[in-house]
Amino acid sequence: SDFTESEGMGFDCILCNEVHEKGIEWTTRKILERVGYDTAVYISIDIDVIDVSQAPGTGTPEIAGLFTYQLLTILKGLRNLDVISCDLVEVSPSYDSPNSQITSLAATGLLYQ
Repeated sequence: SDFTESEGMGFDCILCNEVHEKGIEWTTRKILERVGYDTAVYISIDIDVIDVSQAPGTGTPEIAGLFTYQLLTILKGLRNLDVISCDLVEVSPSYDSPNSQITSLAATGLLYQ
C-alpha cells in the first residue's frame, strides 16, 4: 500500500481519521515531536486532504477528510518551525463551486498560514 511504502522510506503518516479521533493538539504535538525545532522544514499540502464538502475543486475529491479549520489550526501550531518553503497542490478551479470558489479560498488561507 501507499502507506507501507511511505513508512518504508522514513515517513510517518497521520490519517484523517486519527486527526478526527485524537484531535488537533495530538496531531500538532506528533508532528513537532517528529520534526523537532532544529531542522529546516518543507511543508507540502495536497488540497484533497480537505473534505470534499469544504474543498470540491480538486481532481481527486476525498470524503471524510479534514475540515479547513483543523488544518489551519495545525499549521498555526507549527509556526515556530524553521519552514523554508511550502507548496499546495491539486487545486482545480474548474471543479470548484462557481458561486463561492471555496476551494480556492481555502487554498489561499492555508498558504497564508
